[in-house]
Amino acid sequence: MKRFFRAVFHEDFKEHVLAFKDDLVVSFMIWFRYLRDTWPLLALLVLLVGGAIWVADPSRRNAS
Repeated sequence: MKRFFRAVFHEDFKEHVLAFKDDLVVSFMIWFRYLRDTWPLLALLVLLVGGAIWVADPSRRNAS
């Protein structure tokens, strides 16, 4: 059993965990920067789609 834990938790395990954490932080920072730069376009897209749905006036279902 000790051999199993030594194989799983070898000396580089801490380095792997820290590298994974750093990769996650960088990925979130990239997505945050992307959303910060593109939020006006995304808001305009939502408004245009909502306006198109409102103008199209979808038919209502009959309650029969």
